[in-house]
Amino acid sequence: MRDLDLTNADLSCSYLKTANLSGSTLVNANLQGVKMGSTDFDRQSTLLHDCDLSGADLTEADLGDVHSMRANFTSATLHKCRAQGALIAEATFTAADLTESAIVNSNLERSILDDVKATRADFTSCRLAGASFKRADLSAASLANTDLTGANFTGANLAGANFGNAVLDNIILPSGNQFLGMTRFTRKSRSQQLAGEFGIRFDW
Repeated sequence: MRDLDLTNADLSCSYLKTANLSGSTLVNANLQGVKMGSTDFDRQSTLLHDCDLSGADLTEADLGDVHSMRANFTSATLHKCRAQGALIAEATFTAADLTESAIVNSNLERSILDDVKATRADFTSCRLAGASFKRADLSAASLANTDLTGANFTGANLAGANFGNAVLDNIILPSGNQFLGMTRFTRKSRSQQLAGEFGIRFDW
């Protein structure tokens, strides 16, 4: 079950656990409430542009290098899911469960991650410029080496999160205040300020 053209398909509430959708095209597909735990999207780029995955179960799914613009993951379960080198830009993850997920070296620019549960999630080396993390639980998450330019963390829980070597220009802090970033001259004092105020770690 791979290399399929499922453009505009209605697969809502389907049971697709352990399916192999590598190389498939699911542009504008309806995947609401679908059960896709352990599904494999890896090895070839899978297209998920404008897909509705709201309420889907993607527990331990391997998203590989999936290409997805404007996908809707609202209230989806992505517990321990994996992606590397993926394009998941302008996506909506509102209230999704990303606990212990590993989405690394991927593009999530301008995505909405408001109210997500992402404890111990790994976003290392991701592009997250313009992303919104309002009220997100990012405790003990890794955002090391990420580009967070203009990201909004209003009301977020950042306790124990690692921001080592992250680009933090013009982010909005959990307090709602704007943070203009750090230079090599202010890195120590600014990182100490953030660590003391929000419990953020900086493992350089």
